[in-house]
Amino acid sequence: HQSTMAFHQFAVPGLPVRGGSGKKDAEKKRKTRAVDPSPGKWHEYFDRMEDVTVEAGTFRVYHKGKEGPYAILLHGGGHSSLVWSLFSEELLHRCAVRVLAIDFRAHGGSQTNNDADLSRDTLCRDIAAVIRAVLPAPDAHTILIGHSLGGAVAIHLAAQGMVPRLQALAVIDVVEGSAMEALAYMRRFLASRPQAFESVEGAIEWSVRSGQIRNIESARISLPDQLTHIAASNTRPRRAPALTEVDEEADDSPAPATPALAPAADPESTAYTWRVDLESSEPYWHGWFEGISNKFLAVPVAKLLMLAGIDRLDKELTIGQMQGKFQLQVFSGAGHSIHEDAPERAADAVFAFLQRMRIVGTHSAHGTPTGSPAIKTPPGPYVMGPHSPSPAPLGARSALGAARPSPLAAAHVFAAAPGPAITPVTEEPHTETETATHPSQ
Repeated sequence: HQSTMAFHQFAVPGLPVRGGSGKKDAEKKRKTRAVDPSPGKWHEYFDRMEDVTVEAGTFRVYHKGKEGPYAILLHGGGHSSLVWSLFSEELLHRCAVRVLAIDFRAHGGSQTNNDADLSRDTLCRDIAAVIRAVLPAPDAHTILIGHSLGGAVAIHLAAQGMVPRLQALAVIDVVEGSAMEALAYMRRFLASRPQAFESVEGAIEWSVRSGQIRNIESARISLPDQLTHIAASNTRPRRAPALTEVDEEADDSPAPATPALAPAADPESTAYTWRVDLESSEPYWHGWFEGISNKFLAVPVAKLLMLAGIDRLDKELTIGQMQGKFQLQVFSGAGHSIHEDAPERAADAVFAFLQRMRIVGTHSAHGTPTGSPAIKTPPGPYVMGPHSPSPAPLGARSALGAARPSPLAAAHVFAAAPGPAITPVTEEPHTETETATHPSQ
């Protein structure tokens, strides 16, 4: 149980789980479907790509959207900003925001003068510098959304006031308690990954077969950016059996063992390995997650915590959630990378949260934003509303993927989609009201 949790904290291959199939869900209702493992293209999901140069180096940034507040997206360890491809597309279908998806140093397309320094403070300084360089004006409204390591960095940034005009903070599947407990098992799981692949297509096939990403469309766009090309003079992966179909009704049984590496027959042959050496970042692991629960609770903006299982909550967050200090959304059937496994449901949750806080409006039938403009003061604490819609009541999933009843089910109902109604809490909570209000602070 603990060792599986360790895998989750770095957004590296984890559990075989069910997940959504992105924007094409409605078109793919068959029990099985053919898999195309060929790499996708970033420009199919983002408007433009920019390399932003700051003092520390050059950082890759993907842009999408032309109006609304800036949604700054921070990926997990070992990943890149392309993990946000499907989520960004889905979010822009629902509301007007301007996405800025930023690659951390040593990740994706970013290059710095010291890629080995992945300390918390360095990562925070990097992102703050890129934000300053990219935002057109210091008064632009911002939203922080981070997954795993990116969620931890987002919390540190928000707690230190390093992001201008921050209105909301959304964190995906990272909790201090479970993260800190899992660190002791991280090396074992990193070592269990295949160290090289014969081709990018082979890596994509492996990611689906192993359960790292259940959404083949997301794997096609996000996996290639996590790899780097090498000369395979000493090792070369054996070719795995072709992956021809994905059973959308498959159970959560463990994935087949990864094929072992064998000596390369041709010294001049090439292969692909992981872009980021996460093992070498071990000195920084503790600092990434230390203190994030209390910092998250203390940040004076609207807050959303999205989890794959309620059992991931630690003591501080459990108490904070019962006190109505943040909105909690639990996703049934999604793995650690909720935004990849179920991008539509993740976008629904974020949109409902931002709309309820009057940070964004909706889109009309012609794509024109409607509703309230961004507010200039953060809303107060809030709890799940008593009449929240619940089309799909959620049970929590343990770190091993087994469903079990939620310990908070008697008090709250968590639904995957659409997002639940929430009610701000003032000095005298009005828990019977469904309409959100925004007290002055």
